[in-house]
Amino acid sequence: MQDSRPVFGTAVLSAQVIVTTGSYFSYWDRTPFRRPAPSPPMDPSEVEALIESNLEGARAEVRRARGDHDEDHLAAVVVSPAFEGATLVEQHKMVYDALGEHMTRDVHALEVRTYTPAEAPE
Repeated sequence: MQDSRPVFGTAVLSAQVIVTTGSYFSYWDRTPFRRPAPSPPMDPSEVEALIESNLEGARAEVRRARGDHDEDHLAAVVVSPAFEGATLVEQHKMVYDALGEHMTRDVHALEVRTYTPAEAPE
């Protein structure tokens, strides 16, 4: 006697994406599409300038978080009077907003520490 239950494993496998070197193909139409080339990492001084120019009264210090060998991970210390009365989450959002589109395209990872002028370490 034959099993009449539907076979689900085949449907799941047929919906997966087939990966080949450098291109991705849809199983159904085999149309290749390419991911955009990653943009080069931003220099810490560029990130500092963006934060300071787009966040009221900000002073920023940005460095490579894991040393000079790792260009993708940055760490920023930002001091601004705009942080007065804002929660930590709101302060970090202000920094990310100051970076705008660069945060999603040019900065891979950013460790942020924020302070008001009264809280700033010496």
